[in-house]
Amino acid sequence: MQKIKKRYFNCRELVVLGVFAAAAKVVTLVIALAGGGLNPVSLVLKNLVFTTLLVVLLYKVRKFGTLSLFAVISGLISFLLLGGGITSIPTTLTAAIAAEFIVLATGGFKRFYAPVLAVFLYDLISKFLSLGVSYVIMRESPGLMVVVVVIVGVGYIGSLIGLYTGVRSARELKHAGIIH
Repeated sequence: MQKIKKRYFNCRELVVLGVFAAAAKVVTLVIALAGGGLNPVSLVLKNLVFTTLLVVLLYKVRKFGTLSLFAVISGLISFLLLGGGITSIPTTLTAAIAAEFIVLATGGFKRFYAPVLAVFLYDLISKFLSLGVSYVIMRESPGLMVVVVVIVGVGYIGSLIGLYTGVRSARELKHAGIIH
């Protein structure tokens, strides 16, 4: 008998998605607070942990729409915790949708490289979109954009390291039988 392909999310996948979104937001918030602000170590570590958790999530729930739901849930959690994360939802949701369509065009989410490619594209596109929004907001003083670009660039180093640690973590979790 053929296995019917489910295109919707079941309860277990939605719970995993919500737990990972909440964990990613809370852990990055704790790292930012413990780091004392915008220092390079906390920026790299915060992005490393966020990207690692996102890669593991996409290895666990390999479906179109997972990244978009994660972006919306993460934005809503940020809004509830910090009161200002609602403004980041359009850029992160746009980046998530674009990354998911690119992954879909390159072979789909069942490919071995799909989670890493999706997170890489999501991080890259969301960083560029947020820099664009920052430029529009700060167009009166474009010299400040240099500082913003450096801060985002330092944080992106953590995202690139997080891709590696996410793959390693997912491999260990697969070996342990947690990820199938």
